[in-house]
Amino acid sequence: MAAINSTTINIQFNFYFEEKKELPSLRSCKNIWNQKMDVLKNPEHFKAKLAKEIEKISTMIRRDDRIGTSLCTTISEGKKCKYRMNCRFAHSLVRQVAANLFKNKYYKSKICDRSPCTFHPKDKCNMVHPGDVIHNLQDDSWTIYISSQNKQTVDRESSPINIPTQEEEKQLEECVNAQLVMQQHNEEQELIDECTNAYHGANPTNITPEPVRFTREAQNYIYASYELPAATQHTYQRAQEEQKNLEINLMLKEAVEYRLPISKI
Repeated sequence: MAAINSTTINIQFNFYFEEKKELPSLRSCKNIWNQKMDVLKNPEHFKAKLAKEIEKISTMIRRDDRIGTSLCTTISEGKKCKYRMNCRFAHSLVRQVAANLFKNKYYKSKICDRSPCTFHPKDKCNMVHPGDVIHNLQDDSWTIYISSQNKQTVDRESSPINIPTQEEEKQLEECVNAQLVMQQHNEEQELIDECTNAYHGANPTNITPEPVRFTREAQNYIYASYELPAATQHTYQRAQEEQKNLEINLMLKEAVEYRLPISKI
């Protein structure tokens, strides 16, 4: 078992952002990022929690499927894991590090070049993956590896703890905000396309219908639904009302153009 009291915390950061590269979900990124920032701000508290976790793991059934050495994606995205105690993955960064140290597994230094890795779970792969904790047996230190395009971690400073610069934090914040705006735009466009397709299907005439356009009020409902998932159902109801009003207006327009009696509408 690793000597926790003499453990040197050495965290290396290297960020790589590319528009064409598929990134994990925003909620997962922010959740894991916050956990790792907590380690940087209070390493002694983290080591104390780490010692307790290792003590817990040492009393558990020593089977690979009960000691997770990779973070559970469901928990990292802020959701509830349906497997709970039977999950094969760690439900916190502390549990992941503790499992790695207890199993004395992360002595490996070669970074996995598969994208994505074909092993499932990733514990079966004998290479390092983004987000894994690398345990150095020589000085009993551990490193959190964050993905990079050139498959290398970068040690910017010689101090035990490398705190990310303000420029890096700003870059991460800008990336997250840009993805939030893009995701909001995509959700809005999908909803508009869905209503437009439904309108085409409900209009069998040869008259080309006008494009479905949402009012600013309806768009505000869409943005509110992204921030408050509980309002999603109300957003669709509002969209259906907008669509129905457009259909009625178009029918009235056809009635005036073809001089149809209003009673037939």
